[in-house]
Amino acid sequence: MGDDDGQRHPGRDRGDRRRAQLVAAGVEVLAERGWAAMTARAVAERAGTHAGLIHYHFGGFAQLKRAVAAALVEDAVGPLVDTLARSDRWPDGLADAVTAGAGHRGSPGGRVAAELITASLQDADVRGELAPALRDARDRVAAVLAGQLPGPQARGLATVVVAALDGLLLHSLIDDDLDLAAAAAAVRGLRTDDASGDVRRASPPVRRRPPP
Repeated sequence: MGDDDGQRHPGRDRGDRRRAQLVAAGVEVLAERGWAAMTARAVAERAGTHAGLIHYHFGGFAQLKRAVAAALVEDAVGPLVDTLARSDRWPDGLADAVTAGAGHRGSPGGRVAAELITASLQDADVRGELAPALRDARDRVAAVLAGQLPGPQARGLATVVVAALDGLLLHSLIDDDLDLAAAAAAVRGLRTDDASGDVRRASPPVRRRPPP
């Protein structure tokens, strides 16, 4: 039977599971050995299969690398999007995201993401895999922010948010004393116009003329 009757093909389910297994194996190899060591053979051995299945399921190793990069970005961005969507004020949602990130500092997932970002600076292939995933991340964040801000402003803020969280991740891996709680409190303290979501700016001081 086809998908129109609401049932899935067993072969398609097995293919989905195998693709997920290969992506997970790629993430594990990346975490342990770095991007340069993430070869088709290494991933296949970790997944307990042969390299030919990578071409069968992904069309080539480059597509698998793209899937690994997308999975890592999704692990980072998915919770962020969910957190922002739950908040009526984007500063509160962003502060909650920073707080959640503080709970995962030093985690294997964070180190893998940092490895991917670092590798992209030295390897054009890595950069080619990561850039589309980051663009998709910004688009998803912007779509959530668009409920509180005008379109251009939502897209601009999405760029800042994704880049800032990446920066906080890298800094937290380097500096154990980085105060993410203070960062979250500072973001939460931003006042916004309830109608538009715009951050309010303090009025400039009034210059008074000295008495004659």
